[in-house]
Amino acid sequence: MAENGDPLAGSDAVRSRQPPRSRALIIFCVLTALLLIVCALLLAALIFTLTRQRDDICLTQGCIETAAVIMSSMNTEVDPCNDFYEYACGNWIKNHPIPDDAPSVSNFENLGQDLEVALKELLEEKYNAVSDGEAVHKAKEFHQQCLNETAILLTWRGAFDDVISSFGGWGSLTNRSFTPDTSVERLFGLTVAKFRADSLFKATVQPDDKNSKKHVLLFDQPTLNLFARDFYILAETLEERRAYKTLVRDVLILLNSDPAIATEDADEILQFETELANITMPDDQRHDIAELYTKVTLGEVSRDLPNFKWREFLDTIFGSIKSPDGRDIVFDDSTEIVIYGIDFLHRLNVLLPNYPKRTILNYVTWCWFFKTMLRDLPDPFALTMFKFYRTLNLMQVPKLRWHGCVTRINGLMPMATSSIYVKNHFDHEAKVRVEEMIALIMEAFVELLESEDWLTQETKAFAKEKIRAMNQKIGYPDYLNDTKAVDREYQLFAITEGNYYKTKFTFYEMYQRDILDRINMPVDRDRWVAGAAVVNAFYSPNTNEIIFPAGILQPVFYDNDFPRSMNFGGIGVVIGHEITHGFDDRGRLYDKLGNIRQWWDNATIEKFEKKANCIEDQYSNYVLEQVNMRINGKNTKGENIADNGGLKQAYRAYKKYAAQHPTPPTLPGVNLTHDQLFFLNYAQIWCGSMNDKEAVRKLRTSEHCPGPIRVKGPLSNSYDFAAAYHCPVGSPMNPPATSSRRPLKGTLDLKRIRCFSGSRKQGRVMHFGLTLVCLLSAVNTISGVVDAYSPWRPFTLLRLPSGDDDNQLGRTQGKRAFGAFDGYDKRMQVERGGYGWDQCEFSPLSCLLRRRRSPPRPHTVNLRRLGPINDEEQMRALMLMHLVRG
Repeated sequence: MAENGDPLAGSDAVRSRQPPRSRALIIFCVLTALLLIVCALLLAALIFTLTRQRDDICLTQGCIETAAVIMSSMNTEVDPCNDFYEYACGNWIKNHPIPDDAPSVSNFENLGQDLEVALKELLEEKYNAVSDGEAVHKAKEFHQQCLNETAILLTWRGAFDDVISSFGGWGSLTNRSFTPDTSVERLFGLTVAKFRADSLFKATVQPDDKNSKKHVLLFDQPTLNLFARDFYILAETLEERRAYKTLVRDVLILLNSDPAIATEDADEILQFETELANITMPDDQRHDIAELYTKVTLGEVSRDLPNFKWREFLDTIFGSIKSPDGRDIVFDDSTEIVIYGIDFLHRLNVLLPNYPKRTILNYVTWCWFFKTMLRDLPDPFALTMFKFYRTLNLMQVPKLRWHGCVTRINGLMPMATSSIYVKNHFDHEAKVRVEEMIALIMEAFVELLESEDWLTQETKAFAKEKIRAMNQKIGYPDYLNDTKAVDREYQLFAITEGNYYKTKFTFYEMYQRDILDRINMPVDRDRWVAGAAVVNAFYSPNTNEIIFPAGILQPVFYDNDFPRSMNFGGIGVVIGHEITHGFDDRGRLYDKLGNIRQWWDNATIEKFEKKANCIEDQYSNYVLEQVNMRINGKNTKGENIADNGGLKQAYRAYKKYAAQHPTPPTLPGVNLTHDQLFFLNYAQIWCGSMNDKEAVRKLRTSEHCPGPIRVKGPLSNSYDFAAAYHCPVGSPMNPPATSSRRPLKGTLDLKRIRCFSGSRKQGRVMHFGLTLVCLLSAVNTISGVVDAYSPWRPFTLLRLPSGDDDNQLGRTQGKRAFGAFDGYDKRMQVERGGYGWDQCEFSPLSCLLRRRRSPPRPHTVNLRRLGPINDEEQMRALMLMHLVRG
């Protein structure tokens, strides 16, 4: 109580003691509220971030499955800039051992096997008279006959004896003194007309390469039984020759030949075949079709090559077939014949008189049996073939029989098998999307064409005409949807009940009749050169068309669930590859109508050959380490040109597509950009492995490089790849400029560089990024404009020169200088002059200068006075030096 007794007295004192608690409570409440607000905001931000992250990641089943396949194939412990093939395929190879029934395994081969399984299941389905049609019925009957080994063992000998009787006998099955009473020309003619079995040389009908509107009779060197020419002549292939001779002898014995006769005849057959191989031209010398092409008349051939009765040979072939339209096929001295490599026929004309008629007849008959019966006869013949394959390391256990049955019917009746395949396994939306991709890739090709300064304007104009005239066939021919149309195509294919080989021989004859009957007839450009149920793609030079059958429009090449980056890196590169074939070392010889004609001027041809030889030299220096054997850069040149061109076109087309569409979400668990996915999918197409003998065989015979080289070659030539994976110059996947990687040439004059400055109070590091796009991407220009997606070369700065304290430039701490545009203008105007760039205006990505708060100031670098700059490292150093001084 207060001294004066006033109960209100002292209230000021009370107020002076209570406010601290009150204020604390208020402050506490306010802070709590603020804290709750902050937490709510943070929670909202977190939810927003997580939601946005989820939106940036594709979580559909297709994306999840795609991501799983990608990651399970990769070996992420490997630096992609050192060995991209191992980075992309290391775990795939580890998880996919070579099967015992094959010499190799690959994504490509697995795709083919998946297609075989699909066809097997379709062919084994019960015949449906409503949906299948008669052609499919015949295909299913043939497949069942092929699988019935019991019936084949009971009937094969009768079918064999009938054919041998029509041949006039087989000397190897009688005695050494017996020679069939028939001519070499008649016997060879019968094997060609009725069985598609070439031996002495190839004889067929196809479009005339100098008059592509018309079919013509064509002769060429033969396809040899033992892989290729090298296997008959090289010392290191002695084991293969011995195995082949043993096969011939053992088969003759199984056919009831006397063992002594079989041994002697096997020696003679191999000797004759070896001499035949010796007079063939090596494959790597057969790339210039114009030089190989010779058109002669039957009279000229008969006069110049008299040791073979050409008229009897042709009369036997075309007298054996009956044209469905009743047309008589008549030959006289004026009949035109196209010959590829006439020197071979001149050498054959010398070779034939050196051997007894009996030996040549034995060889022709052996080739017929080897190509038409031996490979699908059951035991004991199958066991003999397996021993041969095992010696050559082609397999360790026999393949299941159904594989061969599916392959044969798909080869003899391709449109019948294709019709059921596309009805059950083809996504028709793929055709629309691939058509869109082709349009973009063709556009990219034309743009790249414009940037090539070694092509004259006249040649560029002709090239544009050719690509615009290029026909496209995607998926399958439309008539496969018409069952009756497919039935008409195979109406003459007759089934012999219970007799596989008689059915097969009828199919052979009808298939060959369809080809031979085209002689002198117009070329039907709507006809497909292959069925739809194949995993392959084609460029046909004499019809100037690209073909992408349904069988290849599946993962890993294409999938509707793939990001577009992967589809462009898969089927997109294949599209570009086939387009490039129209302009490679062979394709360039054909004009837009498919005729061999010189439509390039001599100066352009000379420059092209220099560039093509550069590719040849590059690949010839590659070694397949597995067998320590060099690539044949000459034989693989056309395919290597197509790989490099296809990759460049597809990437350019993809970036055009990406610029016109929203950025797609990323794949879950795959920490890669879409640019990186493009190149990764290209590489994963070629994941695979093979045994050593198969590797040697492919290096000696194939026009395609092995998978590791198909990845290393094009990607190490690509600035786009180096930028996507930030590979420093000098790394294995980003080597210094060579003649196959366009070096910088000419005088460069950089007018302005805008360097955006910022402040960092306590920092002593300047982070410097410099975009060299326009200086390094002359090949990627369109009408004087460089697009944002043009390639650039990342590089690492260790230390820049320093000046006074306020303006010194510190270190970049080893960080790569740049890797993207990140918000800057997508286009930069460029004027082109001389061999390089005369003017280039652009901005660095970032430039944080210590303690500098002034507005951005332009830095001027004039390199013109420095003269020509041919070395990229020199150019970078000079630019940076002048930037600092400026």
